[in-house]
Amino acid sequence: MVVLLVGVAEGVIRNKCGVDGYNVKPLRLAENEKPYEASSPKGHFKYFFNFCGHADGCYQQPSCQVKIREDGKEEIATVTTTGELYKMKWDKMEPKDFDDVKKLGIGTFKDGLKVSYAIGKMQRSTTIFVPCLDDSVTDMPNHEEGKIAGYMKEGPPLHYQAVFPSKHGCAVPVSALTIGIPTHSKGHMFGFLLVLGILVYCCAGAWYKRERLGAQGIEMIPHVDSMCACVECAKGTCSGDSESGMGSMFARARGVGDDGL
Repeated sequence: MVVLLVGVAEGVIRNKCGVDGYNVKPLRLAENEKPYEASSPKGHFKYFFNFCGHADGCYQQPSCQVKIREDGKEEIATVTTTGELYKMKWDKMEPKDFDDVKKLGIGTFKDGLKVSYAIGKMQRSTTIFVPCLDDSVTDMPNHEEGKIAGYMKEGPPLHYQAVFPSKHGCAVPVSALTIGIPTHSKGHMFGFLLVLGILVYCCAGAWYKRERLGAQGIEMIPHVDSMCACVECAKGTCSGDSESGMGSMFARARGVGDDGL
């Protein structure tokens, strides 16, 4: 039972979308929607990505790179994954991140998040900064919500960075935070509630049988007689004769007649 609870808990917190106190889920696009995009400084490549989900055209991954031909069209055969969803990681932006964004001439920010998509060592990865775009930011008033600011920057090699200013990078006021149990899926939630219900039932049943009926040891387990009878039946002891019939089966399950009397 403990193992079940641990498994459910792991499924709930895996690949968490965002950071506590922030709400970035509205940024997630449906897999058939046009993904967010950015270009390399010289326009030789385009980058597509999504938040907390697969990006359309990226082969079921959250970010990818596409080479642009001389005629301006995309070379679909050159689609390259730049990060995988199962390695998604969200963090708050650090002071160095704000300094790097400011050096790019994009704006001055004080709050924000970042999401990283990786593949493995010596392979491509992507980091998207989501600085908080609110009334305190006065040096980029014409930025359009839902758009990349500037270009996709490569540095170090094979690591791509983009800045995506958004109101969803701002901390949510405490008064607006929702209270609830985070779930990874309806199936995990159902499993968690089922295991929790069984635990509560067993504990309450054991307390009742001990305090009200004076049961001790294994007798405290709710419906222990029925469970023992089922085990005996499964072993082939359910027969019609008097010594191995249903009545004697219940007696043996309860320990009656063990001394031969």
